[in-house]
Amino acid sequence: MTLISSKTLKKWLPPILVSNLKNIARSNISLCGRYSNWQEALARCEGYDSDEILERTLTATQKVKQGQAVYQRDGELFEQIIYSWPVTSALMFAAAQNKGNLNVVDFGGSFASSYFQNKKFLDSLQSVQWRVVEQKSVVEAGSKNFASQEISFHSDLHQCLQDNLPNVVLLSSVLQYLKKPVHFLAQLSKYKVPLIILDRTPFLKKPDLSYVRIQKVPKRIYRASYPCWLFSKDELTASLYENGYALVEEFDSLDDLSPEATWQGLIFRYPPHESLSE
Repeated sequence: MTLISSKTLKKWLPPILVSNLKNIARSNISLCGRYSNWQEALARCEGYDSDEILERTLTATQKVKQGQAVYQRDGELFEQIIYSWPVTSALMFAAAQNKGNLNVVDFGGSFASSYFQNKKFLDSLQSVQWRVVEQKSVVEAGSKNFASQEISFHSDLHQCLQDNLPNVVLLSSVLQYLKKPVHFLAQLSKYKVPLIILDRTPFLKKPDLSYVRIQKVPKRIYRASYPCWLFSKDELTASLYENGYALVEEFDSLDDLSPEATWQGLIFRYPPHESLSE
């Protein structure tokens, strides 16, 4: 059983079994070292074969689109969809506040995996616009293989926000891999997007300043090592509160890669007590 399944079943599995499953999952992806800045960690990383990762994720997403698989995440195929129900709920909430219309900017969203994950629910909406912002190679492959009336791929986040302000920005397992995530979130919060969803984001369990570790991926998936932030929640989210956002909800995410941090999701709303519609 994988970590994802164990998190879904944790409410009725014995605690000792859940703990063992998490330990098994942690052995697959490891975090090592402790660095105060991104560059110091990056200098000690081996990097990764971006073409291999791109091809692996592209092939997995194509199988989902063609009905040969039910769900993929990070290039791994699954026999059932493992939902992040708080994220699904937040997307539907945003649509409900906009007469059934959903406009999402999915930053670092790969080949729109979150769209395909939630498609059976999104299909019930009046309209869906799902814009993925990614690296150039992903944008080119995504535009060729997955672009549709609802899905599009872009390389410039700020251009997306300026051209057509979304009602949701989704940040799923992405902030920890940015060089300057605090600055990024501070700049994003100035656009006053009605709903900002953080998911699969590591927050330190003990009070501490944010720091960087090196994440190593096992060879059976793909050979890679790269910097990964573990965040002080207060430090990361300060700009959201400063720019008028309110925390709607927080929840446990599906990841659990290190005992020193909790992978969580946070849903922020602006303005705090008004309709999300214009």
